Amino acid sequence: MSDELTRQGSQPSINLDKKIVPFEQEGPEEEPLFANHFQVAYHGDVAYIDVGVIPLDDIMGPRGSTVRFVVLNRLVMGLSALRSLRDQITSVIANLGEGNGAPGGDENKTEAHK
Repeated sequence: MSDELTRQGSQPSINLDKKIVPFEQEGPEEEPLFANHFQVAYHGDVAYIDVGVIPLDDIMGPRGSTVRFVVLNRLVMGLSALRSLRDQITSVIANLGEGNGAPGGDENKTEAHK
């Protein structure tokens, strides 16, 4: 499946070659498991979040070419769970923006996770 991703600003569109990785597959293309790209969609009352990696070789490659989007996991949730996730992400980003020290320190954890 191919998708077109439009970046913010004046940068051109990027063509994505989306590939879903089977659960039992591991390899150098999927490692490290540090997600750098996400796609979110919804249908009815269900939200879908594809979590994955655009390999560094594709990021550093020539502009205008198709890049691979290796989907490591697809999260499926109700809209109330999606709103809760949004609120948690917004809270973490707000705390990071306050310069509360190095990421990962206790000062950046929510009360529930201290």
